[in-house]
Amino acid sequence: MKKLFVAATVALSALLLAGQSKAFAQTRPMNFNDVDEKPVFQETIVVDSDFAKWVYAHIQYPQIARESGIQGRVTIQFTIDKDGTLKDAKVLRGVDPSLDKEALRVISSSPKWKPARHKGEPVAVTYVFPVIFKLQ
Repeated sequence: MKKLFVAATVALSALLLAGQSKAFAQTRPMNFNDVDEKPVFQETIVVDSDFAKWVYAHIQYPQIARESGIQGRVTIQFTIDKDGTLKDAKVLRGVDPSLDKEALRVISSSPKWKPARHKGEPVAVTYVFPVIFKLQ
């Protein structure tokens, strides 16, 4: 009787873990390049150029960085969720705290996107985007 109980418990645990793994896999964002249809920024297909234009139109070069002559590339990773919301933005590679903060501020304020689709269903995707600060 003990062996049957242990076997049933192990089988039930395996089923529960398999269900959790499947559910977890469905909630994890996909790689931007692995989806059937890419997310669309403001109803345009060319994501890099249109999103970049939007970002650079909203960037305000931090005064402290300008005065100190600090410039460089801040690499940001974010998720475009199933509903098109941009979330979970984080700095992958920063330059200076003031530039990093400004890049995060602008990217996090992005309007909604048309979400990516994979096999006909909306999916969350991760994307990496460089924000280049250059003094002129």
